[in-house]
Amino acid sequence: MPRRSLPNGVEETLWRVSPMPPDQIVAAWQAEPLAQGGWSVQWGVCRRAALLQHLEQRGFTEKAPVYLMRKGVAFPVRGEAWRKQDARQQWMDGGGVLLLVVLLAAFALPALMPLVLKRQAVVRAVSHVSALEPQAAPLRQKMDELRRQAQLADELRKNVSSDVPLASVIEALSVAIPSDTWLDRIEVNGSEIRITGLTANATELTAQIARSPGLADVRSTGANVRDGTLNKERFTFEMRWRGEGVKP
Repeated sequence: MPRRSLPNGVEETLWRVSPMPPDQIVAAWQAEPLAQGGWSVQWGVCRRAALLQHLEQRGFTEKAPVYLMRKGVAFPVRGEAWRKQDARQQWMDGGGVLLLVVLLAAFALPALMPLVLKRQAVVRAVSHVSALEPQAAPLRQKMDELRRQAQLADELRKNVSSDVPLASVIEALSVAIPSDTWLDRIEVNGSEIRITGLTANATELTAQIARSPGLADVRSTGANVRDGTLNKERFTFEMRWRGEGVKP
């Protein structure tokens, strides 16, 4: 049986085996658990009248704690005095446990305080971020727009720096092309330049354009065809712009 049911079970058994009625005896017992299960109970009984007479002779009241001796071992009589003492002992044990818990908490508090403060700081930070999140949404959109515009500006700046200056290209071609040559078309793609037109001597024109400091890699992309009506050669040249102030 469980420990909490042991007192009632032992008292019931003692009354069953007692040679006298339960109201004429006092009983004392002690229980120990067995390894194989159950309890081992040592017990003893005494006439209530003999006990009262003995207490009166010694000058004790009926509520005085009483012990019965059995084989040199004193067993407490579980009467009213014992129940009061047992209740008092339980209160003292509970108070001792409570005091121990308080002392442990007092010793552990300084060690746990940094963790508590950190947790409170984290909670406050999360609450602050949660409160600012709705307010920061419009600013985040503006920041994204500014970032997009900055990227676009960088791309435009790179494109401007890499684009060929058309005025300089036209000026370089005007200097390199003789007066008996005219152009039908000029195409510029990045730093690549393509021109088509008519000239008296395409081979000599190639050499003249190649001597221009701003033009490089001058080459003919097709056969030069002579126009019998105009007595000139039709040409198509490709070249690369390498910038002003660069020596050929």
